[in-house]
Amino acid sequence: MEPAREGESRWFQHGAARPVDRTDARGGVNAGPETGVTTARVPHQPYEMATERYMKKCKKCGETKPIAEFSKDAKARDGMQSSCKACAAAYYVANREKLRSANAKWQAENPKKRGVSIAKYRAANSVKLKSAAAKWWEANADKRRIYEHNRRASKREVGGKLSKGLSERLFKLQRGKCACCGLPLGDDYHLDHIMPLALGGVNADTNMQLLRQSCNNQKYAKHPVDFMQSRGFLL
Repeated sequence: MEPAREGESRWFQHGAARPVDRTDARGGVNAGPETGVTTARVPHQPYEMATERYMKKCKKCGETKPIAEFSKDAKARDGMQSSCKACAAAYYVANREKLRSANAKWQAENPKKRGVSIAKYRAANSVKLKSAAAKWWEANADKRRIYEHNRRASKREVGGKLSKGLSERLFKLQRGKCACCGLPLGDDYHLDHIMPLALGGVNADTNMQLLRQSCNNQKYAKHPVDFMQSRGFLL
């Protein structure tokens, strides 16, 4: 048996075969007829080790690239997609509408399969999804405000839907000041229904205002006239 080369002992400890030298008559790398991978790969070999040593030929562009340049595909013989990430991204951009249409059609025709697939993905990526949701929630305060009000209105079955960018428009209209006390709104301002939903108010842009957090907490679900009069305003 040929002795292990220097630096390759860890490969044999993991039960991995030594990379096979496949060179064709033109001096190029022969990827092999089945998988296109230039080295012999043992299924149980750690993925991290494979990314360092293995190369694969992209069927789209024809270039031989590191295995890390390919996305995983459980259905493929070698566990990786046949096209590299760059080619896959270019294909998606060129066929975006077509792919979205086909995906929407499949989802409509296979609701049960879609539900199972979503449940599996959420279960396997719960930590990742929670982290991404928390980051989005923190970075999109205005969108969050509108979402919350639309959700509450839907639960109360009062109808109506607030438009995108409403908070920014109201902020400019109110010149960055609270509609109740006239002080600067700050960064933690609230999007408030002038006439509360509990009192028959509608979930519409025309029934919205921006209040400082303390003012909105005091107003809560009170009638706007009663609330302003309680603060000394003659209405």
